Amino acid sequence: MDGTITAIGQSVFDNSGALYAYLEITGADGGRTLVEKVAVCNDVGSRLAVGLTGLFYVDRFRRSGELRCQLFGLKTDRASVMDGTDLRVHIGVLQILKGIPAILVFGLGLIMIASGIGLLIQCARYDRRRFFFGSAVSPPMATSTVRI
Repeated sequence: MDGTITAIGQSVFDNSGALYAYLEITGADGGRTLVEKVAVCNDVGSRLAVGLTGLFYVDRFRRSGELRCQLFGLKTDRASVMDGTDLRVHIGVLQILKGIPAILVFGLGLIMIASGIGLLIQCARYDRRRFFFGSAVSPPMATSTVRI
């Protein structure tokens, strides 16, 4: 999505990132897009603010529930940031692990396991890095980190 963040809803956060109730992104044509129940991990979250203009990369992996999508990257005129955490993988593994003991309850766990496997297959098919950086070679990752 290309536009400007015009509103940020309330959030719940921890050391891994934040879960926002909504992000409102207004395009150049004036159209508003509301992204509900979106997770933002720390890499992208450190740049996120009202008034930020750029290209926003959102991965939607559920239609309902407390977590529907992840804002995994943003490109502005000053910076390009892609999140290192792929929540689709984490949710897929978690659904499989929850589904295994739930098999004992009328086989309902099979639905959860199938859904988790589906998410993991999508992760293998769609490479976020290639989508974010295009066909160009991605920039090298920092070799050292300074922590204060």
